[in-house]
Amino acid sequence: MGDFKTVEDIIPVKQGPRWGIPCTIKPIPFTGPFYDSTQKEIVESGAEIPPMEICRHCGKPIPWEGYSWGDKIDIYPNVPVCSCPEAQAEEKARLEAEEERKKEEHERLKAEAFAEKIRKITKNSGMNSKFLERRFDQFTVKESNKDAFKACKTYAAQFEKFLPGPEKETPEKNSLFLYGPMGTGKTHLAASVANELIAKGQPVICMTAREIFTRIRNTFKRDEFTELEI
Repeated sequence: MGDFKTVEDIIPVKQGPRWGIPCTIKPIPFTGPFYDSTQKEIVESGAEIPPMEICRHCGKPIPWEGYSWGDKIDIYPNVPVCSCPEAQAEEKARLEAEEERKKEEHERLKAEAFAEKIRKITKNSGMNSKFLERRFDQFTVKESNKDAFKACKTYAAQFEKFLPGPEKETPEKNSLFLYGPMGTGKTHLAASVANELIAKGQPVICMTAREIFTRIRNTFKRDEFTELEI
């Protein structure tokens, strides 16, 4: 490898379709990269190229790289990685770290998008703060409501299988009906099911009949929603 001051001194070293461009002088103006040019066209452009980097592991110059396309040459102004084992190992570690960073960034954005989805679902659910606090682990299980508690937990955990889909017929039993006297926990269980589904990203509407009738009544006063939409 010698010193080359301009493209007139370039000596392409062909390795398959790739070219090594030796140049070890100090940095000088570079008007490249040269794309789809013949060696003669590159020389006639009068452009100059920067020096090769010196590998900090093995101390050898790292030639600029290019590709040949018939009699055409593409020279790229990037500094390739040295072929020595140490440089290759370092580059592998860098690429793995970059891949891990991208993966973490992807997961972060995915989590942010899901959190925003949950926020919108919660906002549109019609649930007030009292309902949003209801959870299965806060429910007081008694002999009188243990079957309802079990049924609601099962329904929430396996909700997807109750949904109709394009490849399956609508199940005969895909709803859950709770009944009983006041104070047995029906509202708590219904809200617990709703909150369990919201946490999975499932759109939910959960409100009392009184709230539904109030919303319908409010449509008579303003045009924000129609009675049918409510």
